[in-house]
Amino acid sequence: MPVPVGSRFVRDAHALTALCLAALGGGCQYQTIREAQLAHRAAEPRLAQAELASLASSGLKGPHEILGWLELGSADHALGRFDASSRALLRAEAGFDEQDARPRTSLTEELFASATSPLSVAYRGSPTDRIMAPTLRAMNAMMLGDDEQARLAFNEAAFRQEASVVDRISSIDIARQANGVDLARSVEAGMSDPAVEAVLASVRAFEPYRGFTNPFAEMLHAVYRLAAPRDDADRERGVALLRSVVGTTDNAHARDLLIETQEPSGDRAPSVHIFFASGFCPIREEIRIDLPLVLLNDTIDYVGLAFPRLAFDDRAVPYLDAETPDASVRTETLADMDRLMAVEYREEFPTLLTRAILAAGAKIAASYGINEATRDDETLNAAARIAAGLYLYSQNRADTRGWATLPKTYSYARLPAPRDGEILLGTPDGHSAFVEVASDADSLVFVRSMRPGVGFQVRVAALGERGEEEMPRSGIGTGPEVFSPEFSSTEEASRARKEVGGAG
Repeated sequence: MPVPVGSRFVRDAHALTALCLAALGGGCQYQTIREAQLAHRAAEPRLAQAELASLASSGLKGPHEILGWLELGSADHALGRFDASSRALLRAEAGFDEQDARPRTSLTEELFASATSPLSVAYRGSPTDRIMAPTLRAMNAMMLGDDEQARLAFNEAAFRQEASVVDRISSIDIARQANGVDLARSVEAGMSDPAVEAVLASVRAFEPYRGFTNPFAEMLHAVYRLAAPRDDADRERGVALLRSVVGTTDNAHARDLLIETQEPSGDRAPSVHIFFASGFCPIREEIRIDLPLVLLNDTIDYVGLAFPRLAFDDRAVPYLDAETPDASVRTETLADMDRLMAVEYREEFPTLLTRAILAAGAKIAASYGINEATRDDETLNAAARIAAGLYLYSQNRADTRGWATLPKTYSYARLPAPRDGEILLGTPDGHSAFVEVASDADSLVFVRSMRPGVGFQVRVAALGERGEEEMPRSGIGTGPEVFSPEFSSTEEASRARKEVGGAG
């Protein structure tokens, strides 16, 4: 017995509603994560941490799980909650492993994402995410004086670095034809389209670091190995990492450290290693582009596709000065996160284009199917087409996910450990702070500046054997109030959040 058209429409509507609810559930989670990202980027990590911790306590599961844990780990790290930060980052790394144990994103998953939203596909983490998560864990452990956990985390970062060289980009198992669209020809046409060329223009100038390395991760690891080596193997590993950094960047302080470590005596005076993290990395924003779709009947249909565009944020303090009675230095760029992420985006773009074309094909097929199923009832047909159009338009979303609270740049400088155990730090935007360090051992000083005009944050850890006098491990440098707990006012945060743009 034939199914009445009205019944068939109700059945299809229920199926569409189920897909919509599944997409909306993940969408609400991502909305919270995005709002937390914008709060952190507005120099309000405390607000970001509260939002993300609430999300985690209610059950951080689904396609955005990895991203949520990364951002919570980042916010906890910014607040000096090192144990909590490491726990969150470990959850993210477990997510990486879980995703890697599954087959690469399949055509079925891509078609589901096409019918709903690309945000329904699990976030796997970029190569930079996978290296930076254990690197931040290592720094957390160094701040806590946990040598064993620092060593394990650095080893994990090195492993993930090697894995990223072998497999630089996720791939999807796609057919040549799907939803009535010739994918191969459509992708080829899209890549040569002037609108796509304009999107890619901003990232074409960036080249990968030699060997696709992350110089910050390697330099921090090298400092750890060389500050208090357990044996010759540690020393050799540290020197090898330093050589890689020097061969990749133009940082004179890293080069001088390499020269000292290779001197015949092998002895090196205690140093203060200063890492300065400034600004924020690029974020992905949604744009819409009209591109040609090559259909299987050889006709061409121009459709509006949603794409993620890489948006750079140039608001960053360029360097940090450090001074003692006997020496003064200025940090030099070590790792440009814009460069790392631009290269990854450029590599990923063909996959992003393929997903957008699959989504467009699904929308064309859905519109055609609903129109055919209800064409005998003019009123129902009109209602169905309007409902389907509204739903499909709402789901025409770009995947703008990414770890958004990493710095724009990492820079590095080194100076001899001061005899009086004190150094003066200053930035060109007028902020300064005195910081206590060990006078008889290597020290790590990590300084975080979120944006110009906002006080910088200082974290200090002694490396190797501690001096006789206990020194503070961390604090906030904001000019006169050296240990002020806040980065900025709520009004400044709201203004900065508006400059970044609304959550999407």
